[in-house]
Amino acid sequence: MYKTLWILQILMTKISCMPQFFQFPTEEPLSIDDVGNQFSFFTTPSFIDSPDFFTQPALSVQSESSTETAPRSPESLAASTRNQENTRNVWESFQVNTTQQIGDDNTQQPTNSQNLPTESQVLVFGGNQPVHSCETKDRLPCQIPFRYKGKLHFECTSLSPASTSKQGMCPTKLVNLATREASLQADDWQICGRKCDLQKYKSNQQINSIMKKLAKENPSFVRLLTVGTSVLGQEMLGVTISKDVNRRTLLRPMVRYVGNMHGNEVIGRELLTQLAQHLVGGYKLQDRRIKSLIDSTNITIIPTMNPDGFDRGTEGKCTGGDYVTGRFNEGDVDLNRDFPTWRDLDQTYDEFTQGRQPETKALIDLILQEPWVLSANFHGGAVVASYPYDDYRTKGQKGIHATPDHDFFKHLAQTYADNHMSMKNQSHCTRWFFKDGITNGAEWYPLVGGMQDFNYLFSNGMEITLEVSCCKYPKSYFVNNLWDQNYESMIKYLEQVHQGVKGLVFDSSGFPVQNAKIMVENLVTGNKYKTVVTSEFGEYWKLLLPGTYRMKAEVPGCLKGGTYKSSSWQKFELRENAPLLEFDMTLEESACPR
Repeated sequence: MYKTLWILQILMTKISCMPQFFQFPTEEPLSIDDVGNQFSFFTTPSFIDSPDFFTQPALSVQSESSTETAPRSPESLAASTRNQENTRNVWESFQVNTTQQIGDDNTQQPTNSQNLPTESQVLVFGGNQPVHSCETKDRLPCQIPFRYKGKLHFECTSLSPASTSKQGMCPTKLVNLATREASLQADDWQICGRKCDLQKYKSNQQINSIMKKLAKENPSFVRLLTVGTSVLGQEMLGVTISKDVNRRTLLRPMVRYVGNMHGNEVIGRELLTQLAQHLVGGYKLQDRRIKSLIDSTNITIIPTMNPDGFDRGTEGKCTGGDYVTGRFNEGDVDLNRDFPTWRDLDQTYDEFTQGRQPETKALIDLILQEPWVLSANFHGGAVVASYPYDDYRTKGQKGIHATPDHDFFKHLAQTYADNHMSMKNQSHCTRWFFKDGITNGAEWYPLVGGMQDFNYLFSNGMEITLEVSCCKYPKSYFVNNLWDQNYESMIKYLEQVHQGVKGLVFDSSGFPVQNAKIMVENLVTGNKYKTVVTSEFGEYWKLLLPGTYRMKAEVPGCLKGGTYKSSSWQKFELRENAPLLEFDMTLEESACPR
């Protein structure tokens, strides 16, 4: 086991273990030093291109009051044991439900009780029969899933050796039935029929049926999520995909994708519906990259936020910004202008949700109820990755309106653009020019009440907006190609959540501390990042780029005795080959500043 002993004991006594189906190392333990607070350091996979890379070099972390890291003393080990016992008692007192149970990524568990394929079974999965069957236009069976140029496909592709257009094609012949390797001969590929995924648009009912089916057939790692209902009463459903999904694993980061916020901007809903199916299929067939991602990440996918507006949209219509064209919801409101803003930060929940549309309020509740770390929402009408802020605070302000986390937001946008097949090519969508395929939202055009700013201002989460099609509602002919253009970007973006620093915060008695503020400063630039607060279980996550930082935790406000709870500042370094650091902090009482 690579987690600290006290965490294992908490988890083993808290809940019964669920099956862990596929086991290979994904974390390498690093040194444990006593530097005032009790830290435990680990790295997790940086999701680099080599699938065999699973270990990282040790990192140096030290208290600002010391010049070197000290060996772990018997006294600190004894203190750790006391924390372990106290924390176990605290977590055992929680009455958790199936969405909040706390587990550990590396707890030993019985294998394969949910009948997922073993590695030997994967070698012959499907035999001569494809796992997902659909036909070409000429009524020949598509050999799906298939591997092509190293990538596993659960859908047709516009990038086949026979492609002369943007149409989706599938192989009708495999060169290796065991590995499902597709033929490289153009004659062995044909245009996919309309019943194949990504060949025609799905209705709201069809998307909801897919979400329900994924959850029903894969209960160990897929859970159905009911977000809310639209003005007309249509369900807004999604799925959460993660190993042991029915318990929230301690310190596993939560990521969220939302599509179709504007009803006539439809490509996002198709991308996300297919992504959910693709992740599930890849996990069941032990695709190494997908398995590593799902084992270490809590991924929520919500294909449509505006089902009523979608029903009013018209296929082939590339523009439209009102109720009739489907952009607005049934309440005749632009949902991306309906969220609370910085002007509402001093209001209560009842005050800043009053009068909001039901779709907006459903997302507000979802955002505030879970400790999200990263998210993105999908739009159409341009091809660009846009990052906060969307809104200005000063009259007459122009240019980039940067957040305190500007460097990481820009990194997120650039990651999506760099891995997209055409986002940086300005000749593909000439209505606007975006250098490097990214933009600051306010510099592009300011908007008030957007969802990405709400996430950043009212929660710990960091969200960007992804414009993924030049035409808002293109003909279905183009959908498969747009999937191919966005697939790598969607996966790379999810992987960015495994950067920065994360850990637990305890009080001096070893109990987890909720709502402790985590403050981080860059020691090279002097930048002070937006504070994040700990979850109900004392967890924190802070997304950061490689660099040298210092950090501390504190509970705001003076106690009756003139003291407040705070840790000391701790210096740490993140490196390109080890971008994630995990350590815990302990709060001590200090005299309140005068």
